[in-house]
Order: sequence, then structure tokens, then C-alpha cells
Amino acid sequence: MKKMILTTVLLTVLTAVNAQEAKPATKGTKDPAVMEQRAHERAEKRSAAMAQDLGLSAEQAEKVKPINERFAKEVAQLKQAGGPDDARKARLKILRETRDRDLKAILTAEQFTKLIELRKAKKDDTEDDEVKAPHNE
Repeated sequence: MKKMILTTVLLTVLTAVNAQEAKPATKGTKDPAVMEQRAHERAEKRSAAMAQDLGLSAEQAEKVKPINERFAKEVAQLKQAGGPDDARKARLKILRETRDRDLKAILTAEQFTKLIELRKAKKDDTEDDEVKAPHNE
């Protein structure tokens, strides 16, 4: 009987200790390694989506990957650096324009137009969601 009670208590304590283990940082971290990993994942996801949505050729898909990778890393560095909002927004605008200029050189006119339309539709959907369900309600 004592062994059974002791075993039960021991299992309960181990379960409680295991549940309180530190978990890796998720959102909101400024750890450079984590931010770089997330930037890489975003770039991969964006490149795959572009290949599918725009019907990119294999050659185009390979050329788009480094552009998305560079953009994602630069945005991550910009977020990590912080600074005044106006300066960050201005720098982000320059990064977007540079990315679009590089993409325009790779994509056909139809593909680039479709990319812009997809972005606009996504932005409109996001704005609609914000109007419908604010975070504080």
C-alpha cells in the first residue's frame, strides 16, 4: 500500500515538474536566431505560394527564392533594430519597392499584375476582418 501511494505521489510530482518546463520563445521574441529562422520560413512559404498562385516556371521559382529570402531577412533586421515608426515605415517602403522591382524583372507582365491583385485582395480581406472583430471585444 505504501509503495502504491509513494508511486502515485512520485508520478504526480514528475508530471507537475514536466508541465512547467521552459518552452522556447514564440511570438514577440527579439532573439536574432529565432527571427532569422522565422524569416527563412516566411520566405519559403511566400516563394511556394507565389509559384503556385502565379504559375511560375521552375527557372522563375528559383530566381524568386533569393529575393523573398533577402526581403524577409531585411524586414526581420528592421523589426529587431526598432527605432521610430516613421523611419521604419519609410525603410519598409523602400524594401518593398526594391523587392517589387526585382520581381518585376523576373515575372511576366501578367504574373506581376496578378501578384499585385492578390496582395490587394489579401489586404482588403485583412481590413474587413479588423472592422468586423476588433481585438478588444
